[in-house]
Amino acid sequence: WDRLRSSFLIPDYQVALTRKLRKYPFISSVLGRWMFEKLAFIFMLAQNFILAHENINLVDILSSGTAFERLSNESAVQLEEANHTLKQQLLSFPEVARSLKTQVSSRFL
Repeated sequence: WDRLRSSFLIPDYQVALTRKLRKYPFISSVLGRWMFEKLAFIFMLAQNFILAHENINLVDILSSGTAFERLSNESAVQLEEANHTLKQQLLSFPEVARSLKTQVSSRFL
């Protein structure tokens, strides 16, 4: 997850700049679309990463032992990091997060 996160994470300076520029109507609409697309990508990537890790049964791959324990621990850490990144990014833009959650929910209905 660390390698994936560095390729798409929205840096703090971009978040701060976006918040300041959202006061202006034209810029706000452009930034809103850009932020929605960026967060949608992060959400889908994190969701698929989390689902893939949750669906892997390590017992099918390795028998118990040191390698199993290390892989199991690393998987748990990476899942926690993915969840944390997703929450952090979605909390930065609650209106975009609500819209994104609505869109994703409608796909499953």
